[in-house]
Amino acid sequence: MSKLTLENRMRFTKTVMVVCVVCCLVSSAYGHDRRRPPVASVPQEDTTTTTSYDYGDAPQAYGSTYNQYGTWQYLGDGTIEESWSGESSSKYVDQDDTDDGVVWSTDGGTTWGHDEVRVGQTVIFKFTMTRAGYGNHEYDQLKAWIDWDGDYSWDYSAGSEEEIIAVQWFKDEDVDGVRHGFDSAESTQIDDTEYWNYVNSHAGDVPNPDADLVREYTVTLIIPEDALIGETWLRARVSCDHTSFADTTPYNNLYQGETEDYLLKIVAVPVPSAILLVGTGLLGVRRMRRRFNRA
Repeated sequence: MSKLTLENRMRFTKTVMVVCVVCCLVSSAYGHDRRRPPVASVPQEDTTTTTSYDYGDAPQAYGSTYNQYGTWQYLGDGTIEESWSGESSSKYVDQDDTDDGVVWSTDGGTTWGHDEVRVGQTVIFKFTMTRAGYGNHEYDQLKAWIDWDGDYSWDYSAGSEEEIIAVQWFKDEDVDGVRHGFDSAESTQIDDTEYWNYVNSHAGDVPNPDADLVREYTVTLIIPEDALIGETWLRARVSCDHTSFADTTPYNNLYQGETEDYLLKIVAVPVPSAILLVGTGLLGVRRMRRRFNRA
């Protein structure tokens, strides 16, 4: 075997090894699908009947939760009959068509819906909340969580990345969110123990046309780099201070409000540069093989 032939063989072997390493790195960085294992034999409905509650719709592995009355606050901006879905038992993954309080945008707010999102992508989540014109409580509240790691649970501990929004809507706020207290001329309420949310006591206890009963809250997030690739779930809940702000979790049963669950599909980052790199490596292998055969 000539020296040239031996050198060509060595070059060819090294080139193949480099391409293999690059392919492995690309697969590790971008093709690692961390889909969670399916839950075996999960029934689609809990047969334990109750009175008419609004149940969460996430898979049963998340556990059952409900809100008892949607009279005072609910998700969405339609009528209570359209937006609050009373059910006699837990419905898992029922794709409730009355869930209308949460949408998200992947194009900076130009369009809204429930499209798939990409790891590292900036996404705006929008929550629409409606409250009734009355309620014997100090504030209404909204919280939402995303199960980023796909472990069939939402982490609601302080500072958790999975809690994406937590806001209180006080009864004495004006339309700009400024609190005035219940005795000032700017207040839209009678006092914190009365029912009406939009009565102006300084105008003879008549409905205040400036009071807002529907609000939109938005939060802009970057999809975490270590988020689950595949399907996971977002849970949004509204209620009042019957359960305190600190004690409202993704799981406890609430006296008022509504729970809505949304399927969120997360995809990996497209890697055209990595694909080009692998393609270039393969082309190099081909050229080296030609040179080797000629030798």
